[in-house]
Amino acid sequence: MTPQESYDNARCEEIGLAVVDELKRATRLHGPISCPHEGKAIIEEELDELWDEIKACKHWRLDGEARGRMRYEATQVAAMAMRFILDVCKQ
Repeated sequence: MTPQESYDNARCEEIGLAVVDELKRATRLHGPISCPHEGKAIIEEELDELWDEIKACKHWRLDGEARGRMRYEATQVAAMAMRFILDVCKQ
């Protein structure tokens, strides 16, 4: 079985909905991304926060709380990438 085949569609949909919810929340709070440089900075900030959570985990002993914090930050990274596409890469 390939990694792609092991992805559960329902779980992917759940994650996608969480990303869209975060996208909408962030846009409500901060408005659209105004330029590529701002978008890059926002994505980097969220990626740095994810990296901080990853570094806080010792030897990959991940408890449920650590996984939840990483999931939250990864969701924000994905949402900001989506915002970048929607706001900056309009056609």
